[in-house]
Amino acid sequence: MEFGTQNTNIYDVMFNRPVKQHSDYIGTSLEKISRDEFRNSLKVLTFAVKTIRDYRHTRPDLKPADPEFLAIQSISALHGVISLHNSGVLYQVTDDPETVLKNIVNNIIRSITG
Repeated sequence: MEFGTQNTNIYDVMFNRPVKQHSDYIGTSLEKISRDEFRNSLKVLTFAVKTIRDYRHTRPDLKPADPEFLAIQSISALHGVISLHNSGVLYQVTDDPETVLKNIVNNIIRSITG
């Protein structure tokens, strides 16, 4: 959250600019490099899913939940609110954007940890 809201231009380049996807390089001389980069980029998601799965296994009192879904939901919520913050829209729809940011992060944590 902090990185995305304090480095708006870098965040925009990383997550909001249209870029070619791995599938665009299949059958080209860049396919292998693209596949390697794609696999590297998935490591973050894989790590998040593993962390959520491992944590939830320590908490049998929690309702069953798909760790991959929780990771994607969390990433989506963070990206959405960071984008709203960075575009200025969040400041137009609430009087207290910082509290909204904090509450969304807290809700994400609660959805994972119970």
